[in-house]
Amino acid sequence: MDKRIYVLTLVNIAAGVATFVHAGLLAALVVDLEVPLAAGGHIATVYGITFALAAPVLAGLTARFERRRLLSVALGAMTVAGIACALAPSYELLIMARIFGGLTAALAMPLASGLAATLAPPEARGRALAAVVLGMTIALILGIPLGSVVGSLAGWRATFGFAAVLSLLALVAIAIVLPRVPGVAGPARNPVGLLRLAPVRANLSITLLSFIAIFTVVAFVGPVTTAITGHDGSAIGAFQSASGLGSLLGVMLGGRMAGSRHAQAMVIGAFMAMIATQATISLLMLAAPAPSLGLDLLLGVLLLAGGTALFCLMPVVQLRLVGAAGAAATLALALNGSTNFIGQGLGAALSSLVISRVGLEGIGFGGAVVAAVAVVLLLMRGAAARARSRPVATRAR
Repeated sequence: MDKRIYVLTLVNIAAGVATFVHAGLLAALVVDLEVPLAAGGHIATVYGITFALAAPVLAGLTARFERRRLLSVALGAMTVAGIACALAPSYELLIMARIFGGLTAALAMPLASGLAATLAPPEARGRALAAVVLGMTIALILGIPLGSVVGSLAGWRATFGFAAVLSLLALVAIAIVLPRVPGVAGPARNPVGLLRLAPVRANLSITLLSFIAIFTVVAFVGPVTTAITGHDGSAIGAFQSASGLGSLLGVMLGGRMAGSRHAQAMVIGAFMAMIATQATISLLMLAAPAPSLGLDLLLGVLLLAGGTALFCLMPVVQLRLVGAAGAAATLALALNGSTNFIGQGLGAALSSLVISRVGLEGIGFGGAVVAAVAVVLLLMRGAAARARSRPVATRAR
């Protein structure tokens, strides 16, 4: 595989950090901007929803442009978006800057994956795409926690400045290392046509429900960590790293299981794990036990298990989408990426709603309910599939 492809990992690191780098300093952010804690969730919501809506549109509008130059423009815009967030004097302007940031990430991330697929030979294409996806895991394990440390030292605005610096570094690396790659003028792709396929809808729903379930807590991980353990500031980064490590373990597990006959059982088991972890987090906030090392370790394990449950689903869903979509596999994966961000945004929005109605202690229960809905749907689909197969088996006999 072309070693230059690994520089594309930087794009997902920068975009991943930009998405939730502020989460650990959310409490300080809302106090400084004089808005309720529930309003803080919208900072993630508008970013995710903007990405989800814009990605397919921008991909179509920019298909003919030279790839390296377009990615450089996108990363430059990501840098500007981070600076705008850092300097925003009001909540309203911060929201506008986050919308702009969502647009820039919606252009940059699919471009990075597309470049990886173009530059790699066919036999190495899977590894090339995995290398780009690895950037998001690195962001979760190292980038976002490091951003929390920066924010604890220099204030919440510095977290967005940190994200801007990463975008700038990615821009420089792309401009130096990658070759020019011409755009393509391929046939029009129709997302609506793909969504008419039942397997595509079913697997996109797994992505949607899993991200909603987990991000009800992840979007407010700073306040949740403080409520359970009493830690704040840079200490929150350690708990964010637990989620990131879980994502790495999940990708490894899902990659091994994706093509096996046990994949469906793993999917259901992952959602069951989400029910347990999310509900336990709410129970801990309600019980309010005295801070202790044991409590710190318990929260770390819960966040790690939640991250593992979420990310073990990704290889399974991606493999199924490729099989269901055939020649339109790339578009199916792009839709899955959009669904990912919709789930993140809706998870943050659900948390904001729960906080405004019942308080921070309820957000884990909200995520558990979403995961329970997913389990019910999966069991119903499995029962329906078995019922459809029985007449075929009977005729065969």
